[in-house]
Amino acid sequence: MTTTASSILACHRDGAVATVTIHHPPANTLTPELLGELSQVFEVYANDDAIKVVVLTGTGRFFIAGADIRLLASFSSSQEGASIARQGQAILNRIESLEKPVIAAINGVCLGGGLELAMCCHIRLVADGSRLGQPEINLGIMPGFGGTQRLPRIVGQSKALELILTGDPISAQEAKSLGLVSEVIPPEDLLHQAQGLARKMAFKSLPALRASLRAIRSGADMSLPEGLALEARLFGGLCDAGQEELHPGFPRPSLPDLLQEAVIVVAPRLEEQAEIEDRLRQGALRAEEKGDQEPPQPAVAVMKRVQGLELIVRDRYSDDRRYCAGFPDPVLPQPQPVEQPMISRRRHEPSRRDTPIAESDENLSGADAARVRAITGGPTQEFAL
Repeated sequence: MTTTASSILACHRDGAVATVTIHHPPANTLTPELLGELSQVFEVYANDDAIKVVVLTGTGRFFIAGADIRLLASFSSSQEGASIARQGQAILNRIESLEKPVIAAINGVCLGGGLELAMCCHIRLVADGSRLGQPEINLGIMPGFGGTQRLPRIVGQSKALELILTGDPISAQEAKSLGLVSEVIPPEDLLHQAQGLARKMAFKSLPALRASLRAIRSGADMSLPEGLALEARLFGGLCDAGQEELHPGFPRPSLPDLLQEAVIVVAPRLEEQAEIEDRLRQGALRAEEKGDQEPPQPAVAVMKRVQGLELIVRDRYSDDRRYCAGFPDPVLPQPQPVEQPMISRRRHEPSRRDTPIAESDENLSGADAARVRAITGGPTQEFAL
């Protein structure tokens, strides 16, 4: 976890997620200096495979309140104005074309160039109470950093014309109803939720993230047949990459790792957790020694009844199922019913303890889950993890 800062930007790295915070008081105006620093930061992230997702946000009440009016008043010719517009467009295009997800966490006022910057991000989340708009017409000008092109593509031509020709801002809720933003979030939770979404994406395959972004962005400007051809080509490229490249963040778990995780899930309230773990390991070793069952490769489905508890751990990669049998009789007291199950609780008919799970449950293969069933002899409670 590292943090770097300049006079305008603060960049924080946490694993594969980078957070860029704009701090340009009093209103986070979009100046050439800010655009230049954004360009440099995103150039670094584009070439750093350790960074897989970027979150962009502001400070205080402002995401970006717009361009610097003093700069606009200083233009002496149409050529100078066009040059500034092209420079801004090029920088925002570079952010949009980044082959890694960029999430805009719009923390407050987002007007003019601020909205143009937000629209070049791939996903937009907004704090409740924020205002968004393109008010340039009130200054006798028009959007120059892509607003006239991106806004109609997002909200439709009619609504874009209304917003640009009146200059009226809209609320966060209206922005969501138009599809301009994905979610409206309480201000105090905005950055936390944006970073949580980024971490979820960062856990995915980088080649798959890049290909998906390319297919959606490029396909938007293509006919349907051309877009489908692009999708097929990118899909084929991912299939050719091999599983190790597609899933670099998913090392195959070992049996001890699975057992440790399973015990932590099953027995947080049991006093004899260490003894359960020891019995699970002993049972696994006995199962491996049997001639009719090979050692788990590399992960297993483990079944254990401990005082009315069935523990099943399923391998996310392999369809193979291995069972650890031969456990001694239970040694722990019956756990008390849990008032609030960890994830979900469903009531079922009484289970048959003698029914072989390997023969009856064909859904065990190829999934990533663990299930704990508290067997009481009557109707059972099932806790799906």
